[in-house]
Amino acid sequence: MKMIVIADDFTGSNDTGVQLAKKGARTEVMLSASQKPSRRADVLVINTESRAMPADQAASAVYAALSPWCETSPAPLVYKKIDSTFRGNIGAEVTAAMRASQRKLAVIAAAIPAAGRTTLEGKCLVNGVPLLETEFASDPKTPIVSSRIAEIVALQSEIPVYEVFLQDVRRGGLSALLTAYAAEGEGIIVVDAVEERDLTLIAQAACEQPSMPLLVGAAGLANALPVELFMQDRQRLPERGRTSITISGCRCWWWPVR
Repeated sequence: MKMIVIADDFTGSNDTGVQLAKKGARTEVMLSASQKPSRRADVLVINTESRAMPADQAASAVYAALSPWCETSPAPLVYKKIDSTFRGNIGAEVTAAMRASQRKLAVIAAAIPAAGRTTLEGKCLVNGVPLLETEFASDPKTPIVSSRIAEIVALQSEIPVYEVFLQDVRRGGLSALLTAYAAEGEGIIVVDAVEERDLTLIAQAACEQPSMPLLVGAAGLANALPVELFMQDRQRLPERGRTSITISGCRCWWWPVR
């Protein structure tokens, strides 16, 4: 097993799993942490279904699901899948994942530029609109209290939270900043990303670290990861066969169906 993905809901599990499978990785999505994966999997995606849990329960669920996999040698790459609009127990779950995987740093880059989800000056934007001004702010289960990602994370974590803005990412300064933060101790780093190339730069900077940080993001950052991180032999995707249809519901009733 080369990579473990911890997601807080089933949709997120599949979303990230699909991105990695499209690159040729043998990817298995587990409905619960108690399932046993096959020995052939490159990537294991575990759904903790913890987005709407109380923060302490969510943290316990993440720790319990992840810690057994981090006792192996070599330790796998760990990816904490979060919602791109930061619903759920972000700070609590990231902290728990850092503890379970014994990572000093966590790098948060939850942008999905193709879907209009970006991070600029530390704020989450949805189609250019600050998160707090969108319909996601009034989510019935996990309402949003700020557009600033660092503030959302700090509500549930005592680990210092830092911000790296777009100019530093594009100037190639992120790798040095991550190294400096790691020298100071634990840290959660929120990184701007507006375009796909920004996510690629973030992935590259993370890979340059002596100790791989915990990666935190949505499907966008997962798609930017180099394949050698999470697979050994690329598998051939099956040929297209019979047509299938997927029906998915959403709380935001006004979104058009395409």
